[in-house]
Amino acid sequence: MINKFFNKIKSRFSKAINKLANDSRGIGTIEMVLLIVVILGILVLFRDYIQSLIANIFSKIDNQINNF
Repeated sequence: MINKFFNKIKSRFSKAINKLANDSRGIGTIEMVLLIVVILGILVLFRDYIQSLIANIFSKIDNQINNF
């Protein structure tokens, strides 16, 4: 009787796992989260370069405005 009970639980658990594994509704969300993580990682890695590039661009804009 106990074996029958555990087999029933195992069967239901297997069906639930298979149902979750085959469900692809959340794929878009996972892809968006991974894309954001990758972009943030790149920004952190190149933070100093990006900051100096932006500072250089704004200084050129400032010089152009002052010379106008």
